[in-house]
Amino acid sequence: MKIEIDQGSGFCFGVTRAINKAEEELARGATLYCLGDIVHNGKECDRLKKLGLITIDHATFSTLHHAKVLLRAHGEPPATYGQAETNGIEIIDATCPVVLHLQERIKKEYQEGGTESKQIVIYGKNGHAEVLGLVGQTDGKAIVIESPEEVDKLDFNRDICLYSQTTKPLEGFRKIVEYIGAHISPTATFRYYDTICRQVANRMPHIRDFATRHDVILFVCGKKSSNGKVLYDECRSVNPRSYLVDAASEIDFAWLEDCRSVGICGATSTPKWLMEERRSHPEADATVNTQDGASCPEENQPGRMCDIRPGWFLRATSAHRSEAKYSSSNCLAATKEVCRPDNTMASASARRDTICSFWKKLLRNCSLMVSYIQYLDCSLRRCSKYPFPFTKSI
Repeated sequence: MKIEIDQGSGFCFGVTRAINKAEEELARGATLYCLGDIVHNGKECDRLKKLGLITIDHATFSTLHHAKVLLRAHGEPPATYGQAETNGIEIIDATCPVVLHLQERIKKEYQEGGTESKQIVIYGKNGHAEVLGLVGQTDGKAIVIESPEEVDKLDFNRDICLYSQTTKPLEGFRKIVEYIGAHISPTATFRYYDTICRQVANRMPHIRDFATRHDVILFVCGKKSSNGKVLYDECRSVNPRSYLVDAASEIDFAWLEDCRSVGICGATSTPKWLMEERRSHPEADATVNTQDGASCPEENQPGRMCDIRPGWFLRATSAHRSEAKYSSSNCLAATKEVCRPDNTMASASARRDTICSFWKKLLRNCSLMVSYIQYLDCSLRRCSKYPFPFTKSI
């Protein structure tokens, strides 16, 4: 069986930035509240809760006074900042720079003409934290459409100005643009701004290609993640043997029957701390060791295909090879137990037990999916300048 970890999966820059801000504040020892889940991943929220982060809703927020509150990457409407000023609340603003710039554009659009002569339309998910923040820039007057099928609610005899939630799929946005362009009245003006974050959008074609290269896909993300649901659906659209899991206990090993190749990928809510956990718990890593204890071959590098074959324990990847424990007494003992001197498995059941053990360890360290290089190489440069790559008027 061959396994590939998708190096394009993992936290986006905005989420990473928000979590880093939370950790910095918590390290100072002060009480810190977070308005809503900092990320749609239960494990990451639990980890930060243990560090002292207190997650609250807007009702609780309105009762706080002289406290310190972190605003997550999704952003907040102006009313939240007004409430904070009234109650003497110190805001730690971790709004994603991409979202913040989008808020400013929508606010400017609204201030320049309101919604009396034009419709400000946002392609996004109703009730999503980011969308609530965007609609708040228009005093609640923006129109939200969740899909191309809802475009009919617009008045095509009036001017339309279209924006998008930063994490929506490009395909849906382009369908909306095409439909409005074909139905807008000759006396009305249609302007649209492609405000979709490319770090997220570029994952769609990538993950489709990734899913087609493997017999089975294990998609690891929290059940609350909207982005995760979209990406998982993309996987399933090209590979029916795609499965969403949040923990190792959810794996059904029947999925792996007659499987020669497995791909593991995730969403923007894949926790960063799972990636770092392997440093402090190297014994939890699935490690490639030969029968005589020799270390794994150098070709088993991150993002490459690695073999599971009799007598070997897979070591999928490590960002710090010099710190890795290539040899482990536990792994060596297990190898001796299930392998014959001629490097064949003692029995089919023993081989199955060995592979099952490997999969549990691998999912426990699902941070192998995460490529932090992507954050720095792609998102940081984009967010610092934030070009709107597709802006046009009709």
